[in-house]
Amino acid sequence: MGHRVVTTSTPIVIETDVPILTWFGVGGGADMLARPASIQELRTLLGRDEPVRILGEGANLLVDDGGVDGLVISLENICDVLELEEGGLLCVEAGADLPKLIIETVRRGFGGLEGLGGIPATIGGATFMNAGGAFGEIFETVERVHTFDPDRNQRSYYKDELKYGYRTGGLDGHLIAAVELRLTEGDPDKLRDRLKEVMAYKKTSQPMKENSAGCVFRNPLVDGERTSAGKLIDEAGCKGLREGGAEVSDRHANFFITREGCTARDILKLIDAVRERVLKSAGVELETEIAIWRRGDMQ
Repeated sequence: MGHRVVTTSTPIVIETDVPILTWFGVGGGADMLARPASIQELRTLLGRDEPVRILGEGANLLVDDGGVDGLVISLENICDVLELEEGGLLCVEAGADLPKLIIETVRRGFGGLEGLGGIPATIGGATFMNAGGAFGEIFETVERVHTFDPDRNQRSYYKDELKYGYRTGGLDGHLIAAVELRLTEGDPDKLRDRLKEVMAYKKTSQPMKENSAGCVFRNPLVDGERTSAGKLIDEAGCKGLREGGAEVSDRHANFFITREGCTARDILKLIDAVRERVLKSAGVELETEIAIWRRGDMQ
């Protein structure tokens, strides 16, 4: 299965007709998928004249039942972590797993990421969307981001050069290759206790044992202030609302969970139904936070 791309070192296998694993556990596959082993191999793949999509943890993502065209690039093997300076300056490749990094940095006495506990993401994905929540955002620790720009040229940006904000790293059109994080030295036991507090809160307030991709909608601006999308959805009477195998969580209304037999179409129908109810009850039009991949949407 798959064909090979000639490179300056070893060939890169491009698989065909490959399932895409997401946290929803539904949706179609990729016509082509590659798993580069290094940033050099990633650069080689980006030199191909075709649309690309970047796959991280598969959280915050819904793939249409019909799958996707173009080349999907999984960064799962581009995950090295390098300590640039003693005291907590790390360079983390984009495919590194955020939950694992949090555990390791806490163990070593580096603070700053523990407020992101429970967020399923790669470092690249978390930085691209400035992942966060009630306990902080990743850009609180970001110092510099290394990317491929929309023309697929390598670029680096310091944090103050980026227009980051709520659920955006200000890097639309860019592909993140690595992120430099400035952490602070702290007591491992205190950091571990803090992480436990964050996780305990999320276990009681989010459906962490269900198939879910995280928050479906962005918190909207209402009268100039961020308002909880989950609260608006709850007030619209949507908890427990179902479309096929997709259901609005009873624990957190901005989380959709999937049951046996669920399809991406079910989730899309539920998104539309919730949007309509919130618009009628609160006069607010919700925007999706999850990415939705469809065949032909990159042409």
